[in-house]
Amino acid sequence: MIIRNSTQRINDIANLLLQKGKDKNQEKNHNQDCEPVMLVSILDSIVSEKRAQYRQRLDVDIQTDISSGYGLFAKIQSTDLARAISNAVNNSVEAFTGKGYVTISLSSDNDFAIISIKDNGKGIPKHILEKLGERGVTFGKDGTQSGSGLGVFQAKTSIEAIGGKYEIISKEDNGTSIL
Repeated sequence: MIIRNSTQRINDIANLLLQKGKDKNQEKNHNQDCEPVMLVSILDSIVSEKRAQYRQRLDVDIQTDISSGYGLFAKIQSTDLARAISNAVNNSVEAFTGKGYVTISLSSDNDFAIISIKDNGKGIPKHILEKLGERGVTFGKDGTQSGSGLGVFQAKTSIEAIGGKYEIISKEDNGTSIL
């Protein structure tokens, strides 16, 4: 089931990229035609996938705090949101220098759903943090084959396109939070 969900997400991303290539106006209308999606189901799916992906890593603990988010919906492309959450969890795990945890939370504040991803990784230096979210800016990917600087850029762009806010709070040697 996890492999099927991952494969479907990759297929959705590929189809979306093909469609964007055909229709340059797609970017403007990308989220206007979205149906509301149940956030808990997307988060549950990603957490299950990431726990399976990192099951061999005993130093990785992926936790959730989504019980207060049941019944929350958002008008967003579920593919974009799943990709953003998946990327954030991967970035968190890559930031561990020993045993680490990632906590994915869902709550609400007035008319807004708040998804947060927090870790106890190595944190991000202030001079990098100021630029993170710009196309091509990456941090801490030395020795890996990932790190094109597009993951955070895509997440920030997708969330802000629907009127949301994408904020990264980090302190070196003290972890990172994405809200």
